[in-house]
Amino acid sequence: MMWLGQVITLRMRSLLGSLLRMILRLYPMERGKYWILVNIYLPLLAPKAGKATVTTLRHGLRMKIDPSEYLQAHLYLFGSYELPTIRHIRSFLTPGAVCVDVGAQMGYLSLAMATSAGRTTAVHAFEPEDMNAARFQENMALNSISNVTLHREAVSNIEGTLHLFLSKTANAGTHSTVYNERNVTEESIQIPATTLDAFVRTWSIERVDLIKVDVEGAEFEVLQGADHVLRTFRPRVILELSDVLQADRGMSSRQIKEFMVERGYAPFTIADDGAAVPSALDAPHVNDNVVFIPTEGE
Repeated sequence: MMWLGQVITLRMRSLLGSLLRMILRLYPMERGKYWILVNIYLPLLAPKAGKATVTTLRHGLRMKIDPSEYLQAHLYLFGSYELPTIRHIRSFLTPGAVCVDVGAQMGYLSLAMATSAGRTTAVHAFEPEDMNAARFQENMALNSISNVTLHREAVSNIEGTLHLFLSKTANAGTHSTVYNERNVTEESIQIPATTLDAFVRTWSIERVDLIKVDVEGAEFEVLQGADHVLRTFRPRVILELSDVLQADRGMSSRQIKEFMVERGYAPFTIADDGAAVPSALDAPHVNDNVVFIPTEGE
């Protein structure tokens, strides 16, 4: 009879997980989502790893996701991830905007960019890791997206090859070209790399409106390789900043902010409604998205 109890338990977990998902799709704020995810859903109700499902998210986006993995579980439960950032992006992109998604992973933010402004934007997404890139392409197809170009390379401050250190966990969003014992193993793969300055030159791009960068501690190298882009096109830049990841490599979030301020940008955090809120140079950051807005043209 033990097997019967296991079956009932599995069915109960599935039922409770579905019920929780229905409730949390109505959850009104960002605060508390992390706690619910890591203390209730993932340890108690998440399905076994590797069981992918197609789900519909906010704004009608459809994605194939694995609800046992952190970021994907967040999408599955709440119908969104980094919703304030999505609101901010949708608030300022205009028809014809050119966007760059560095560290695109499965394509969630690329989808948000591509479906903004009546799907008239052009999105260049960079994702070098094979499994992420395959899922990225599946998710673009699910949404009949034709205005996104996937580039199978990393973005840094060099043109050539880099080592991509692989995540310690099932979280495919923590692969990084910067080694740290916290998130990645010593196992790595070689990947091609370019700079944003070289990219816009090669592709003859004459406009960049938005750059989003989420590369697990290697954000500074991306900015170093984009000096011409920053000074010439004056795009809005969204970076995920982590004081811990920067400290692991002997840097700080403040140094990155100062780098951008020197190029005529002001830092802002993003409120729940998507509004930009000024951020002090010494403000602490725990995996926060910080948006840098040009103060004036150069």
